[in-house]
Amino acid sequence: MFEWHEYLEFADALYNGEQGAFGQELRHRNSVSRAYYGAYCMARNFCHRKKIFYPKGAVEDHGDLIDACKKHVNYDLKEVGKSLEWLRWRRNDCDYLNDLNDSRLIKKLEDTADQALERAFEISNELLLKADKDIS
Repeated sequence: MFEWHEYLEFADALYNGEQGAFGQELRHRNSVSRAYYGAYCMARNFCHRKKIFYPKGAVEDHGDLIDACKKHVNYDLKEVGKSLEWLRWRRNDCDYLNDLNDSRLIKKLEDTADQALERAFEISNELLLKADKDIS
């Protein structure tokens, strides 16, 4: 099975310029995108194992997972949902906007990438702490 935390490590390497001579904007946009996707997949798999969320393999899974986490009784899982939502909004801007000056969410891309990595690693660590615990 693929280890989704590797997406976070890859995102961190992109942010820190360890992936060749690509431009800073490209690296930072991709670090935000990969940070979100790695955190999303880890949360998706965790919530499926814990019978909190059942993915359908559809685009709606992203929002549905976020909602399931935010509505869960466990405070930490609610925070995972909030962080995933934050990451998703910024990932959408990084993936779809031609000019990030048009973004209402991203004022400085480097800061956003740094915050995205921090939140994604927090999600990863939170899920790892809860992996063997009953969170109901």
